[in-house]
Amino acid sequence: MVNDKKRLFFIFRIFISLTLLSGLFWLMRGRLDNLSEILKSVKPGFFFAGLFVNMLVVIWAGLRIRLLFLVHKINFNLEESIRLVLIAQFFNNFLPSTVGGDVVKVYYAKHRSGGMLKPFSAVFIDRLIGMASLVFLASVSLLLRGDLIKNSGIKIAVAAMSVIFLALVLFFSNDTIAGKLAWVFKNIKIFNFTQRLKEIYKAVAVFRQTKQLWWAGLFALCTHISVAVGTYLLALSLSLQVPLFIFFVLMPVIGVLSNLPSLNGLGVREGAFVYVFGGLLKPEMALALSILFLSQLIVISLLGGITYLFTGGLKEGEVAV
Repeated sequence: MVNDKKRLFFIFRIFISLTLLSGLFWLMRGRLDNLSEILKSVKPGFFFAGLFVNMLVVIWAGLRIRLLFLVHKINFNLEESIRLVLIAQFFNNFLPSTVGGDVVKVYYAKHRSGGMLKPFSAVFIDRLIGMASLVFLASVSLLLRGDLIKNSGIKIAVAAMSVIFLALVLFFSNDTIAGKLAWVFKNIKIFNFTQRLKEIYKAVAVFRQTKQLWWAGLFALCTHISVAVGTYLLALSLSLQVPLFIFFVLMPVIGVLSNLPSLNGLGVREGAFVYVFGGLLKPEMALALSILFLSQLIVISLLGGITYLFTGGLKEGEVAV
């Protein structure tokens, strides 16, 4: 039954991605010739500079997950952590399954922790910090140069993201608020929900008083800054004149939207590029930018596949990273 549900959800994700991609290309059917010419005009220097900056994201992510694992005394050195991030990226993008990158990280780490809960809490906090820093970057950038953003929908989206993640931070940082919410959920008996929530809360609470949390937040911020700068360089490779500050606001919005159910953001991400850059770029320019961004994700994912190929799978009781 569980496998059937996972299979159905995977099919649903494929459907969403294919539907959005088909709709996007149908709407732009009269501009596809322009798109081809735009992609042929890419300046290699800026493209590879963007790839280099986007590769830094892997290093920041490796530093971040390593620190968070160390809180639970799960020891990975930096090289292993970077390999783990690369392999997770490969699983996210290429394997035709419901196994996501976060699940891969938990699976690898459990062999060094003796269980699933501690690795899960570290990966959960990693995702939470990533989202919180993403919202922080977008909010601060919008406050400083909101005049550059003419689309009121973008401003509303950033405000909504800020409220949602502030609520999550309050829940996991304040025992009183968490206790009140636990009382609300106490009658939910499905899947031992209340007990599981308490276990997750206790595992996550360990991070609150650790300096690793603040360092992880700094590395997460570096991650999103690198994504913004890397995408800006891709825009320069297309000879697009868009202020760098714009990318500090728009790329976090695209990042959040890309987490909607789909094949690792495929279709959602491309549509988001066209929408959020509307008013700044012609649709075919925004789509070309999204294709370059996707191409760099694929390159990084292929590096993860090569890493996985040469390091092999897992054996009982050890991690082959």
